Amino acid sequence: MYSKSSKTREKLLEATSLLLRTKGYNAMGLSDIIGQSGVPKGSLYHHFPDGKEGLTAGAVDFAGQKMLISLQKLIDKTGSPVAGIQAFCDYYIQQLEESGYRKGCPLATVALETAADVPMVQKACANAFSSYEKLLAEQIHVFGAPEEKANQLAITTISAIEGALLLAKAQNSTAPLQIMRDQLSDLLKPFQSSQK
Repeated sequence: MYSKSSKTREKLLEATSLLLRTKGYNAMGLSDIIGQSGVPKGSLYHHFPDGKEGLTAGAVDFAGQKMLISLQKLIDKTGSPVAGIQAFCDYYIQQLEESGYRKGCPLATVALETAADVPMVQKACANAFSSYEKLLAEQIHVFGAPEEKANQLAITTISAIEGALLLAKAQNSTAPLQIMRDQLSDLLKPFQSSQK
């Protein structure tokens, strides 16, 4: 029972996360989620009694955790936050090109749409971005930046990536992401080797 129930919940979260990336919060309806997930409407309310708001907040948490895991794996695989961030940007470049510029950050569009009107979702976005910031700051600190500088560089990095994703979607071009990736690499170059 638990396994089936958890799989149903995950299907709902995955479907909602995808729809948020491609349609955004306001354009996404419950019928879209049900169609994308293949889950009955009753199951949606069983797992998310707050409906669209609760499900979206859950999907933001879900997407945020997946982003963190992916970024940490890229940093571990490449051996530094600089190379990990480059690979992270390359992933988004590929996602934009393959989706016809429909898939961007799973958090940004939702945050822009809900910040003033949907407190439950705004809080989930704030938490996800805070976790993203914390991970980057910790990694940049491990690789030699003083703690305050690492925090500043983490905020700069996230802001640059999110801004470049917005420009890339608006311009139907990955050039902003490519430029930003290279500029971030130059900015973070001093932190390529671990100080452990």
